[in-house]
Amino acid sequence: MKIILAKRITLLLTLLIHIGYVYITWQMYEAENIDPPSYVYLVSFSLLILFVVVSIFRCRSLNWSGWRVLAYLVPIVGIILLLLLLIKKPINSNYFKGELIASNS
Repeated sequence: MKIILAKRITLLLTLLIHIGYVYITWQMYEAENIDPPSYVYLVSFSLLILFVVVSIFRCRSLNWSGWRVLAYLVPIVGIILLLLLLIKKPINSNYFKGELIASNS
């Protein structure tokens, strides 16, 4: 149960960190009317990749294909997918450390 909750919290925190970083840097450089340096784009892109990777791990814990994260590109469908990833419980209770363990049944 702790691992399931940790994956939900990790997904939510990566989303919040990415949104917070982009918002704060955008406001900072917009107020001074200057273009941000290239490292700002690099950090933002890195946080976006981290969010996608965490989303793929969360999809795999639900026995979904990791390709479903492409739904983030569709505005309303992406929000619905994000809510499902945050709310839905995994189907397989033997989920541990990102891999499915075969049950002995």
